[in-house]
Amino acid sequence: ESAKTVYESELNIHCIGADVSWKVQLNDKQTEQILNLYNDKVSGYSANLVRQWKKHVWFNPVLHDPLAAYYAIDNSVCSMEKVWVEVETSDVLTKGFTLNMDNIYKYLKDKQDKPRVLCAKQVNAEKMIDIFLKHTFNN
Repeated sequence: ESAKTVYESELNIHCIGADVSWKVQLNDKQTEQILNLYNDKVSGYSANLVRQWKKHVWFNPVLHDPLAAYYAIDNSVCSMEKVWVEVETSDVLTKGFTLNMDNIYKYLKDKQDKPRVLCAKQVNAEKMIDIFLKHTFNN
């Protein structure tokens, strides 16, 4: 419900949804190189985090949070679009989900007069992964 209040506030909000951030996933080779790093530097600590990740999930790391953090530094990594976003607050299973209402109502002739937020539509995943690897693991 807090997210609903924020999205309806007309603040200058930028958001990157999971539909975009899931595109920034390390491949097998990148993950394997990280898993083989052992040292007492930031890269070694980060590699240990990836090892912990791999103990609990079968897929390679997805850079959700690094993407959001890097976007704050260099917003050219994502292309954005203003959209009407609603937050589901009533259903037990989908509570907290965000919906792009412009997508749902895209066939209406007149657009709804609702507050809009900047949402990522595309990400330059290759650039983001390269920057992440370079600055975190010196690759």
